[in-house]
Amino acid sequence: MNITPAIMDAAERAVSTAAQTAIAVIGVDAVTQQVSIVAVDWPLVAGAAALAGVLSVLKTLAALSSTGTTSLAIKSPEKVKTKGEHVAE
Repeated sequence: MNITPAIMDAAERAVSTAAQTAIAVIGVDAVTQQVSIVAVDWPLVAGAAALAGVLSVLKTLAALSSTGTTSLAIKSPEKVKTKGEHVAE
C-alpha cells in the first residue's frame, strides 16, 4: 500500500486530536458528575472525539490547498530548508 506522507501526517494529527479530545471530555464529565469512569457519557465522548478528528482532517486539507503542505505555518515548499526548519519571510 502506497500512502503519501501528507495522508500519514493528516491521519496522525486526526487520531492524536481525537484522543486528546476524548481524554478531555472524559475528565470533564467525570468531574462534573463526580462519579466513576463507568458512568461517563460515552456517546458524548465518541461524538466529540469524532468531530475533533474530522475538524483536524479539514484543517489539513485547508492547509494543503492554501500552502501546498500539511502545515499552515509553511507558505510554500520552497521556503523549507530541511525537514523541520522554516525560513522566515
